[in-house]
Amino acid sequence: MYILLILLAFILLTLSFFESHSISIEHSYLFKIRLATIKAFIGIAFFSYIICETLSLFNTFSLNYVLISWVLINGIIIFLNKEKIKLNVFSVFSQKIIIPKKEKNILFFISFVIILPLLLLAIFIPPNNWDSMAYHLPRVEHWIQNKNIYPYPTNIVRQVLTSPLSEYIIANFQILASTDSFSNLVQFASFIFILFSATLFFSILKIGMKGQLFLLLALLSLPMMLFQATTTQTDLLASFFFLSFILFALLIIRTEANFKTNFIFLALSLTLGILTKYHIAIFAAPIVLYLLFVLLKKKNNANIIFAVLISCLTIAIILVPLFARNIYFFGSITGKDLFDENATIVNSTISIQNMLSNNFKHIVDFISLPVNGYNNLLFSVNHSLHNLIGVSENMPGNNWAGELFTVNNYLNEDTAGSIIHAALIILSLILVFKSKHKTKLLLLFAYCFIAFSLYGLLFRYTPFDIRLLLPVLIL
Repeated sequence: MYILLILLAFILLTLSFFESHSISIEHSYLFKIRLATIKAFIGIAFFSYIICETLSLFNTFSLNYVLISWVLINGIIIFLNKEKIKLNVFSVFSQKIIIPKKEKNILFFISFVIILPLLLLAIFIPPNNWDSMAYHLPRVEHWIQNKNIYPYPTNIVRQVLTSPLSEYIIANFQILASTDSFSNLVQFASFIFILFSATLFFSILKIGMKGQLFLLLALLSLPMMLFQATTTQTDLLASFFFLSFILFALLIIRTEANFKTNFIFLALSLTLGILTKYHIAIFAAPIVLYLLFVLLKKKNNANIIFAVLISCLTIAIILVPLFARNIYFFGSITGKDLFDENATIVNSTISIQNMLSNNFKHIVDFISLPVNGYNNLLFSVNHSLHNLIGVSENMPGNNWAGELFTVNNYLNEDTAGSIIHAALIILSLILVFKSKHKTKLLLLFAYCFIAFSLYGLLFRYTPFDIRLLLPVLIL
């Protein structure tokens, strides 16, 4: 099965990136193997993008050429890293993983009761949600038929306008496998690597195995994570790139070691994240400014020049081709003029009142339940808050498609919130004040609030905003 070439590339990249004698801030085997697999997944996404864009230039996006491309990629990886791969094959499998028995049992439980069933669902249940049928998968079929990824005539403009990276990866899977059975695996893999990225944060912050297990359980019980893991939606992939961007930013801030490697993966994570969902740029903007401040403060001219060059290069390679096509074909980067005025997602008026209005509605949606009486109470509270700030929850131009605001009372991959996780967030904020790292943690909460509010400031409220806010909610 030709799709195994992608799996082989992932394994070879993992072995290439595994630092058996790393001088990084963390030396544990589990840390290094998680970090290597995250880098490998970013590499697979990048190669999938390059294949789609390059073959499309010659109208050769078809099985033979995609197959040749992945054979070449595997060959190049082996050629460039032959000695390291050979060394790390023995190093990886000779390592003794020391996990206490209780924690090991919990991991086995998680693997067999949650992760394995989700994997089986992702493979054996066909994609069937609305967005998959409307544009995620149809655009893949059109690309395969046309042998390129360029715009084509369609009455569903999202097929030719929305950020395409997830579908680029799916298209590579589908062409090599000659079936769409593996289309859901992009989101499922993102689900797994979100868990890896999140627990790496805790490792860097010196939080032990028990804390990391609690984090795993918290993330694995987030309904939106579970629902999206078996679909061809793109929000988990976007969340993964956002978290990996934060991860590499954290590594850069905390240590000078491996600066160049970490910055390359930071730049790749951000640009590939934007290529998955444009609004990742909005979430990342405050961190980009903070990183710029850190780099200038350290006064390392070589690192600053390297960072500027890599940033320009990744933007030019990954974002410019799509942006240029959209401007040429549709008149703007997002092609917003093709949408009806009410169907655009940008707020008609940028104001603090509209931002607060959207923030209130997002919070209400997140803590809603499929219980009408409870939701009616939430609606009343939301209405009172809107009276307080002097705007209507149904203000024209502030709600997508001019829809009236109603509290979500159903759970699916577009709208699922979690009152339990809302309570956990509030509890953690209270506990911050008892922490010796109070200032840093408060800054993290402040950043999450700023990112959350930037979304409400710039974009209209939609009933499915919880999934679009997922990167920030996970953070």
